Amino acid sequence: MRAGRWFTDDDMRSPVGFVVSEKLAKTLWPGQSALGKRVTVRRASQARADFGQPITLPVIGVLADIREYGPADEEHAELYLPYTLEVWAWMRFIVRAPNAGRALPAIDRAVRGVEPALNFLGKPSVAETGSSAIDSQRRFVTFVLTGFAACALLLATIGLYGMVAYSVVQRRRELGVRIALGASARNVVGLVMRNAIGFVLAGAVVGVLGALAATRILRTMLFQTTATDLTTFVAVPLVLAIAAMSASYWSARRAAEIDPMIAIKGE
Repeated sequence: MRAGRWFTDDDMRSPVGFVVSEKLAKTLWPGQSALGKRVTVRRASQARADFGQPITLPVIGVLADIREYGPADEEHAELYLPYTLEVWAWMRFIVRAPNAGRALPAIDRAVRGVEPALNFLGKPSVAETGSSAIDSQRRFVTFVLTGFAACALLLATIGLYGMVAYSVVQRRRELGVRIALGASARNVVGLVMRNAIGFVLAGAVVGVLGALAATRILRTMLFQTTATDLTTFVAVPLVLAIAAMSASYWSARRAAEIDPMIAIKGE
């Protein structure tokens, strides 16, 4: 429940309101609370004499959106009302259990205990949740994309390490001159690291902004996670930053330990 409450036994005997989905609440009352707002629906059971008659009641609860037919289904704007308010000749019910397969016989006994003459329209089925609910095609695509993403991250890490290390080697003459003029190894390493930090921060900002711009494409491919997943947006820049800082540190250490005359003549 996002707000308000669900139906009680008293509501079944004497209905006093509706429960709406979060999407319906945002559609009808954007930026407002749906609780207390009155909604009018019309009776839809054609077998009843009062078919088409209006029912006007306030909203007593807002329920989180659900994907009724699986992860690939869109979230729909829905309104819930007590079964006793609008009786249908058929209904669908959902039971959540730790072991759904073993729960099926108990469900059948419970239904027969209420009304032995009731029949199921088809056999009760077991639906998986979480990652098991994703079909094989989507799971394969996810596996392939994950593999490509991991390879891209590995290549980016190796490439960044090599590029930063090469940039430090290119400055070996400059660093040799600084050492010859009295700079300590600590000063040389600090200079290189400060430059690397600026480089890493600039790259991280540009990369994060680019990733945020791409979230519109990724949003339709995700389930039970957001396109702006905080863990991903922190972990990837952190891995690349560690690679860049490691390359800068070890390259600067090696450059600071060589003879300045050799470094200068080497150019």
